[in-house]
Amino acid sequence: MRYDNKMNIKFIRKRNSYVQVIFFILFVNIIPSEAYNDSLQTYISFPKPYKEHEFNQSIGVSVTVLPRSVFEDAYSQLPMIYYKARYGLPYNFSANGRFNTVIFTNQASIGLMWSYNFNDYYIAAAYEWGQWFGFMESEGLSIKSRGSLNYPSISLGHQFDKVRLTLKGELMIQTQKTAVDGLAIGQSFNGISGYAISAIIEQPLWKNHTVLGEIKLNFNKFHYQTWLSYSTFNSFILYPEIIFGFNL
Repeated sequence: MRYDNKMNIKFIRKRNSYVQVIFFILFVNIIPSEAYNDSLQTYISFPKPYKEHEFNQSIGVSVTVLPRSVFEDAYSQLPMIYYKARYGLPYNFSANGRFNTVIFTNQASIGLMWSYNFNDYYIAAAYEWGQWFGFMESEGLSIKSRGSLNYPSISLGHQFDKVRLTLKGELMIQTQKTAVDGLAIGQSFNGISGYAISAIIEQPLWKNHTVLGEIKLNFNKFHYQTWLSYSTFNSFILYPEIIFGFNL
């Protein structure tokens, strides 16, 4: 009973921290920004076309809620450092790159996006090619896991005064391989292993600096952050994710 009470307390603390993040994101999106100039505002996820050679980047944190049915130590997950960059190319194309890390679990990807606008709406199609890898030393054993992780996606955006709102849907195509002291164990996942829907808000703060808030619902058979669980689930499980960053 005492163990259950401790777990409940930790759960409440975690839940409250997520709620505080959400309220902070909402708060910064309603405060007035000084010297607003739309032409100077940066955006990363918004599907509006970039000018050729335009470059922007964003840095922040992401937190994924890992379900206890897959990862028993669900309440000890750490926020990942989040970095994303975008570079403008000709003909409404842009190059994208992102990197997430929490030391023992890492993911990086690069991709292309094509954007188009009609009236006050913007739409983009993108594809990202990525790799993820994890490593850990435990009881004298060297545990390593890696795999590919590709994301075809489509985004729809609309600007409301100073706020840019993006709705995004993506598929996840990945493989996975785990080894202990060089001996392969676990499973490989091929083909479509998940999908996600996101709501992203980008709001100016001051000058050309912008805050980004994203709520993402991942539905995965396998999520790379749970590689240590050796999960054998073959059904889509919800992994909620919150991303908060600053566009530099």
